[in-house]
Amino acid sequence: MHDGRFKTLEEVVEHYNSGVKNNKNLDSALRLGWNDSSAPRKLNLTAQQKKDLVAFLKTLTDDNLVNDKRFSDPFIQ
Repeated sequence: MHDGRFKTLEEVVEHYNSGVKNNKNLDSALRLGWNDSSAPRKLNLTAQQKKDLVAFLKTLTDDNLVNDKRFSDPFIQ
């Protein structure tokens, strides 16, 4: 995820499946209602659905972009 807390896609999917916590900064799209006190929305996927979602997400990886030196870390010398 954007802050590096998860190491795998499986961890990200599980977070959205069952681990979303209520927080005043939680986007309204991740809430069951439209106010700050509404409970977080969870995906409630089955184990197979989670596997299928991860498999699909892995098809979106662009190895050419990921390995292109033009987009590498500008601070590495």
